[in-house]
Parts: sequence; C-alpha cells; structure tokens
Amino acid sequence: MHSGDGMVQQLGSSSVFQQMPGGWRVHNAETRVPGKPTSLRVRPLTTSIVVSWTPPTEQDIMIRGYVLGYGVGIPDVFRQIVPARRRYYAVKSLRESVNPAE
Repeated sequence: MHSGDGMVQQLGSSSVFQQMPGGWRVHNAETRVPGKPTSLRVRPLTTSIVVSWTPPTEQDIMIRGYVLGYGVGIPDVFRQIVPARRRYYAVKSLRESVNPAE
C-alpha cells in the first residue's frame, strides 16, 4: 500500500446550489483539487495497519477530509473518511496472515 495506489486522497471540491429564476444553478465554491498527501507512511502490525501522512504542499487549497481506501487485493473495498485535521488512521481488527498474498 502506498500513495501511488491512491490509498489516501483528499475531499476537496464542493458546490453551492442557488435557486434562480428559471431553475437551479451550481456555483463551484472551490475550483482546484488538492494535491496528494506527502510523507505517506504505512506501519503494519499483527492485526492492524497504521497509516500516517502530511498534507499536500499547496497550503492555499482547502482540504475537507481524506478518504482512506483499503481491502484484500482490491484497495477500495472499504473506505473510511478521516477529518481534515487528522493525519493518521488505524485500520483495526485485521486477520493475521503468514502469507501477504492471502
């Protein structure tokens, strides 16, 4: 698991809906998507994995949170939304395996 697999990504973009004569209009409140987190670290333990990171280098783009995807063989079977201020997450209650391919 590493950042190239898209394991940790940001929730960045949002829209504002406004009712106008003749229908609804969408106004993008944030037009740029944040970059990738930096310093991504994955620490495997016996029945858990601790993932930590630092925010992207661009400080002028609002980050609303991070999406952590994980699964056996498929990275996004399970997803966890992590608040923007947190910089780590522990995936707990994993099955112990002697063969990493299991």
